[in-house]
Amino acid sequence: MGRTSLMMVMGFNVIFMVMGFNLSTITTMAYDKYTKYYEMEQAVYCVGSGINIAVGAFYKDTGWIPSTSDYTFMGGSTFHIDKTWPGPDSITLMARGYYATLAETSIVGLKRGKFSEYAIYSVNENGIYWITGDTCRGPLHTEDQLNVSGNPVFLGKVTTKLGLYKNPSSSKPQFAGYKSGISQALPSSCAEVISLGSSGGQSYSNKNVWIDFYPDGKIAVRTPTSGSTRTIYDNVSSLTSNGVVLVKNGDLHIKGTLNGRITLGCTGTGKVYLDSSIVYATDPKSISPRCDDMLGIVADKDILITDNSNNTNPAVGVTINASLFSRTGGLQAENYASRDVSGKLKVVGGIQQKNRNPVGTFYIGGAIASGFQKDYDFDKRLQTDAPVGYPALQKFTVMSWYERTNFPDSYFE
Repeated sequence: MGRTSLMMVMGFNVIFMVMGFNLSTITTMAYDKYTKYYEMEQAVYCVGSGINIAVGAFYKDTGWIPSTSDYTFMGGSTFHIDKTWPGPDSITLMARGYYATLAETSIVGLKRGKFSEYAIYSVNENGIYWITGDTCRGPLHTEDQLNVSGNPVFLGKVTTKLGLYKNPSSSKPQFAGYKSGISQALPSSCAEVISLGSSGGQSYSNKNVWIDFYPDGKIAVRTPTSGSTRTIYDNVSSLTSNGVVLVKNGDLHIKGTLNGRITLGCTGTGKVYLDSSIVYATDPKSISPRCDDMLGIVADKDILITDNSNNTNPAVGVTINASLFSRTGGLQAENYASRDVSGKLKVVGGIQQKNRNPVGTFYIGGAIASGFQKDYDFDKRLQTDAPVGYPALQKFTVMSWYERTNFPDSYFE
C-alpha cells in the first residue's frame, strides 16, 4: 500500500512537472508573439504616420522637400520619406517605417488633373443665370457665385468659391453634388501648350493661320504668306510630331471634321475663330465604334463663333466637338447682339474660361432674338483623358495608396 502510494505521488509530480514546463513554454511563446505583434504594429503605425505627414505637407506646398534624415517616432521607431516625379503632372510619395528588425513601406501616387475635366468652368459669371430648362451634364466649377433662377439641373458635381445665389429665393436647382468654398485658379500662362508647340510641335509666329480638317484625316493649313495656297498634310503626325500646333501673336481660324487627336494653341495677342462646325469623324457619344478623335483648343484670349454664312443657318446651327480653354477671355458668338438668329450652339466637350460670355440674346418668354440657343454636353472621355498639352490644375488627387509589408516569412513562427 505504501509503495503504491509513493509511486502515485511520484507519478503526479512528473505529470505536474511536465504540465508546468508546457505552461511555461506556452507562456513564453505567447509573450514572444505578443512582442512581435507589438513590434509589427509599431512599424505599421510608424509608416502610417510618415506617409500621412508626407501627403499633408505636399498638399500644403507642392514644392515641399522631405528631410534627408530619418524622422523619429514614438521612441525607437523611425521613418524615412522619399518624393519623386515620374512625370510633370504626377508624383510618388514613399515612406519606410522601421521598428526593431521590422520594416514597413507605404507608397502613394498622386496626379494633377487637367482643366478638361470640367464640363463648365469660369472665373466670372458676369451675372449670367442658369435657368429652368438648362442642364449641365458634367462637373462644373466657378470662382464666382453661381446664379440660378428656377429649377436648372446639374448632373455632375458642382463646386463654387463664393456660394450660390437664387433669384427668386424659391428656386430649386437640382444637384448631383454641391460644395462651396472651393477654389481652383486659372494658370498664369498656357505654359504646357507653348512648350510643346515650340519644341517638337508645329509653330507659327506673328501671322494669322487657317486650319481645315477633313474626315479622311488630312489637314489643310494656310497663312497670309501663302495667299490662297494651302499646304495639305496627310494626318496629324505629318503636321506635328507631338500633336500640338501653336499660333503665337496671330489669329487662328478653324473648321471641318477632325480624324485624329490634336491640340491647337493660340497665345499672345491673337484670338481663335470657329469658322464653321468642328466635329469628329466619329461621334464622341458613340459607344460602338468608340471615338478616338480629340481636339483641344487652348487660347490666351477669346474663342469666337465667327459671324459668317457658315454659322448663321438656324435650321442647322453650329456643333463644336472640342475642349475649349480661354485663359483671359471666354467663348462668345461674334456680334452676338446684332447677328442673325443662328439656331443652336451645340458643344460636346467642355468649356473652361475666365469669363462667361453671351452667345445670343432672347425676348421675354425665351424666343431667340439674335445669335444662338445653348446646348452644352460633356464628353465623358475627358474625365480621364485630356488633349495633349492641356493646362493642368493646381491641385493633385490621390490615385493609389499601397502598403507593403517587409516582414520575413519566419517572423511569427
